[in-house]
Amino acid sequence: MAMKLFKLCLAVSMLAAVACGGDDGDAPRRLAAPHPVQNMEATTSYKVVVEWEAVGNAAGYSCVLDDSVPFYTESTTASFSALSPASDHTFKVMSVADNTGLYLNSEWSETIDVRTAAAE
Repeated sequence: MAMKLFKLCLAVSMLAAVACGGDDGDAPRRLAAPHPVQNMEATTSYKVVVEWEAVGNAAGYSCVLDDSVPFYTESTTASFSALSPASDHTFKVMSVADNTGLYLNSEWSETIDVRTAAAE
């Protein structure tokens, strides 16, 4: 009888382990993607300013204007100067994880359209 009880407990334990195995509680979690917006008050004829709210557990952010090489910043603001007046551009940003053992970088944010002001 004790052997049957032992085998039953062992079978239940194995089923519980298999059922909980899909949890991936130890797997790194992906950070949220930022939501960038153009700061119209800071934008000029030659400069575009984009900002977003900080993302928890992000060490910084990788930013891209148009199809440029991404650059890293710890700020939640990106400023691009030496642009042409009334010119259209695109911008996207990614959260960069501070602890890659626990977190993954976010996906890229949605690409937003930004525009410099008209020449004065």
